[in-house]
Amino acid sequence: MQEMLYSFISFICVFVSNLLHALRTALESMQDPTGYEFMEELSSRNLAVKQLKEHFVQALKANNAAEVLKILHTGNLDIDTVLEVDDPSMVLASYKQGYWLPGYKLEKSWAMAIHVCVMYNAVETALVLLQKGAAINRMPNGKTPLHVACEVSNSDCVALLLAHGAKVNCLSLSGHAPLHYCIARESVDCAKQLILKGAKINMTSNNNEEDTPLHTAARFGVPELVALFLAHGASVNAVNILQETPLMTAVFWSFDSKEQTYSQDHHIVCRLLLDHQADPNMKEEDHKTALHKAAWNCDHVLMHMLLEAGADPRAMDINGCAPIQYLLKVTDLRPLAIPELCYQLLLNYNAARIYPPQFHKLLQSCHDYPRVVEIVVNSYEHLKPTKKWRAALPDECYQVRLAGTWLDPLGIDSTRYWKHSSEMLAHIDMIGSHSCCRFIVFTSMMPISCSTTCSKNLSEIAEVYDIILVDVAIRIWVHCNGKGMDMVSNNKVGCCYNAEFVQRGQSVPRKSPPHHCTTTTSLNC
Repeated sequence: MQEMLYSFISFICVFVSNLLHALRTALESMQDPTGYEFMEELSSRNLAVKQLKEHFVQALKANNAAEVLKILHTGNLDIDTVLEVDDPSMVLASYKQGYWLPGYKLEKSWAMAIHVCVMYNAVETALVLLQKGAAINRMPNGKTPLHVACEVSNSDCVALLLAHGAKVNCLSLSGHAPLHYCIARESVDCAKQLILKGAKINMTSNNNEEDTPLHTAARFGVPELVALFLAHGASVNAVNILQETPLMTAVFWSFDSKEQTYSQDHHIVCRLLLDHQADPNMKEEDHKTALHKAAWNCDHVLMHMLLEAGADPRAMDINGCAPIQYLLKVTDLRPLAIPELCYQLLLNYNAARIYPPQFHKLLQSCHDYPRVVEIVVNSYEHLKPTKKWRAALPDECYQVRLAGTWLDPLGIDSTRYWKHSSEMLAHIDMIGSHSCCRFIVFTSMMPISCSTTCSKNLSEIAEVYDIILVDVAIRIWVHCNGKGMDMVSNNKVGCCYNAEFVQRGQSVPRKSPPHHCTTTTSLNC
């Protein structure tokens, strides 16, 4: 035991002695003048190499082939040297999904000379580099030169790279083929060359999206690319990992939620896909169809297109919601939409109506859209008001529109409010005497002092001007000729209310249901 202890102590002593000797040697070398000279020489050499690389990058950007050759002939720089290049848009970079990236924006990327030439359209210099043996399929920052050429829509460089053996189906670090990087109108020529060289038109990305090039073109809304891919055999109903078809992708991305605008290019893409027999009733992993997505965007153009193509207006998602319920959720969130057309389309195509006891939810969502309420109300033969109707309308509605007009499609002043019921009746009489109109007057929120008089006076002139009274809230609803106009098909939809006073608790009768409401099925909200 003592021998082991002595051996351990001896080892420690030797180790400490050697460490002290090494430190003394290092200190002596630092005090030696020749050491300082070596460090200075190394620093100046690194500085010269850095300056040479910067000069090389500038010559590549300027497409100065002569200067590039001159630098390479010095032998101080290899033709495949990796350079640090300004790349704020990350054109040169591709990262595998799941990799950690810093929170700040990366301003520089790694690239070889051939990548820089492609990025800056230096075709002559790129040809010189390829003739000198530059590597054509390397990925210093996740992309080959061919990926970069497709992303910047440089068809000349694409042709040059393909002629020198670039791999047409090579995947970037993020799992995308060159065809996936064709995402603009200007890249159509690039896509044509790739397809002619054998690019796989239905190749899915090797990541957690598994999109085909058709999905990518549909997402970015490029009709020319979509038409090209379809003409060369792209699968119109291909699904990605979320079970989304290109049609679903185009429908979803047709609406810019930030700018609140709709893309006509995406509409054209959807038309192309439907013309090539895209199935509008396919469901993604949450059982949503393309019609659900169009309803969520409140896009009446796409809804009309899909319904004409056979989309099922009663299809339910995984939560049991139909497209009309998606509309209810976003009606007040789409200021540039025309929601009444969306509701009318669904009802015209036999969508299930809202369950009458849940009708207050429609008033809650659409109290600022009386045309929507009008169209939905017209889909019922009888609709019994409940106390929830009044509670569904926010208090500010009563304060802002106290005894005022709710809707005036004839262009008559719809922002006028009245302090007294007599003024309101005078306005009704004025409109009724100059046009053929219908009014629905909600009276329960009027002051008690004038409610009786108002009801009595209105009931007296009800049959003259075809007025319907509903005991819910203070609204005047001008309804031109008692008919709604179907702006999609340009056909008039009947709105046959009876001209009679409706007492508290009674339903609003109709003479006959319109042609789009023959069903008696209702949808529970």
